[in-house]
Amino acid sequence: MRFLLLTLALLAAAVAPLRAQQSPARAQTQALFVEALTRAFLDDHEGAIARYREVLEQEPGQPTVLSALAESYAAAGQPALAQETADEAARRSPDNAHFARVAAAIAASRGDASGAARRYEALLERHPTDLLATQALADLHARRGAYADAARLLETLPPTAEALTQLLDLYEKLDNDGAFTRTFERLAALQPPDAAVLARLGRHHLRHDRADAAREAFEAALRRDATHPEARAALAAMGGTLPEAAPSPGLAAYAAGDFRVAAGLLKAALAADARSADAWAQAAMALLEAGQNAEAERVIEDGRLIFFDHPTLLVAAAYAALAAGDATAAGARVSEARTALSPAAPDHALYTAALDVAAAYAAARALPAPPAADVLTALRARALVPAPGGALGQTLGAW
Repeated sequence: MRFLLLTLALLAAAVAPLRAQQSPARAQTQALFVEALTRAFLDDHEGAIARYREVLEQEPGQPTVLSALAESYAAAGQPALAQETADEAARRSPDNAHFARVAAAIAASRGDASGAARRYEALLERHPTDLLATQALADLHARRGAYADAARLLETLPPTAEALTQLLDLYEKLDNDGAFTRTFERLAALQPPDAAVLARLGRHHLRHDRADAAREAFEAALRRDATHPEARAALAAMGGTLPEAAPSPGLAAYAAGDFRVAAGLLKAALAADARSADAWAQAAMALLEAGQNAEAERVIEDGRLIFFDHPTLLVAAAYAALAAGDATAAGARVSEARTALSPAAPDHALYTAALDVAAAYAAARALPAPPAADVLTALRARALVPAPGGALGQTLGAW
């Protein structure tokens, strides 16, 4: 709030000399627009819509105002008006990439994947180096299962750790051995690979019948994180020697019921290394148990930008929806995860159990029957179920 007020104060100071040279009507229109932006920032979108409309009465068709109005329409649950208004803004200023991105993003949020893709593609014809549009279109293709198209776009982006991690996921889905290996080498040259990336490498080697290389990758993963479940299970199945596993400090605090400390530690771990979908989901679950629901939702949203529809993130998203009282949305997240979960995925049985529990919570809107004791222990260790004593566990009930 202080940042917003400072920004508005600086804006007012900057436009004051101009207002002295303008008509009172023009100055009033500028003030209305600033008020509308402020209301939108504070999530008062109905108030923002009213002010934007007043501005448009004075300046009909102004694309900046139209685009901002479209975003408030979308936030206020008026998707058709949002799309119509965003498209008008983009038509009135066809060289403005931001207006086109807003129109495409609104189409995607409405579930109009083909419409969003058309808008992003048209934008990239005009602005072929627009990184935000490229990333958004790649994410859209990945969610639709068009993995090759997504990878083609991501290959044009700067080689950040996030982009390369997404490419690893896509090339694994495409079973493209050469591209996966090249991408892993690029990522390893950029920064030391973490346990999740090394386990993914081991899994890839196993798929291509390279047992010795797979063993080396799983052993390297466990040197990074002795608790990594996939690496431990795979190495045990190969007859390897497992190191002693101690939980991370964040998960240890979570198991002890100190959820605020757990949330802080798990978020700090994310800041240091964001390449594990489980780590994003565990931070989100700790935040939910700490009663920090809005921050949990932000963590889930950021994690899904990297890992798309990973089951653990969708489990966390389902519990975030349940914490908000939206059992329908929770059920939808579970359905999305079931669709995205491959039968060949590591930890398939555990993810399926986590989804079954989340679905039971969504259906019952209360504490369902517990899973088998060994399954419950595994789910608790991975922070995939509500915890006794936490805010989420108290809201929904926990075993």
